[in-house]
Amino acid sequence: VHFDQLPSYLANNDRYLAYYLWLQEHHDEFDNVMHVDFRDVIIQKDPFKFIEKHPDKQLFIVAEGMSLNDSECNLKWAKRYNELLYGYKMNYDNSKVINSGTMAGKTHSFMQLCVNVMMNIDRPHKYYVYDQAVLNYLYPVYMNNKFVLTSEPDKSDFVITGEGVKEGFVHIKYEDGLVKTLDGKDYHVLHQWDRFSFAEDLRTRFK
Repeated sequence: VHFDQLPSYLANNDRYLAYYLWLQEHHDEFDNVMHVDFRDVIIQKDPFKFIEKHPDKQLFIVAEGMSLNDSECNLKWAKRYNELLYGYKMNYDNSKVINSGTMAGKTHSFMQLCVNVMMNIDRPHKYYVYDQAVLNYLYPVYMNNKFVLTSEPDKSDFVITGEGVKEGFVHIKYEDGLVKTLDGKDYHVLHQWDRFSFAEDLRTRFK
């Protein structure tokens, strides 16, 4: 993707347009795609093995293990985003926090998600509109359905995010250098690993 194709609004948000443009050219090369933040993600197991076990699902999104009401920053983003809306304001404070740093899906469904995020993120405001705020707005209506697998860290070994662990909402095991569910399954993907209490050990193992 050429940089002059991107609006350079905020790299964190421009990436959805970059994904869409790139997948337009390469969509027939992949059945499934996955997006991850590049700075704070560790792959422990092939996440596509997890995805392939759920052929009936179109999208895979990741819950952090807490509600918006439990997260000051996500609740603030949600309230700011609601200020921009006219006909579709709603109270979703009790909804799950959906993480924007790890998502996956069938290629065309993921492209459609990129379009939805792009269209809802491009709003005039004195604050940046973050992608996670948009996902948390879209989730209760658009993504909470049978075609979407919402990976919850206490029920699934797909992805674990460090924020929920750091804040005490999610409990995990750390054994032999691997992050596991409480019943001993290795998580496929670690996101926000630098927020774990054992982050320095992980840094040493994976540097």
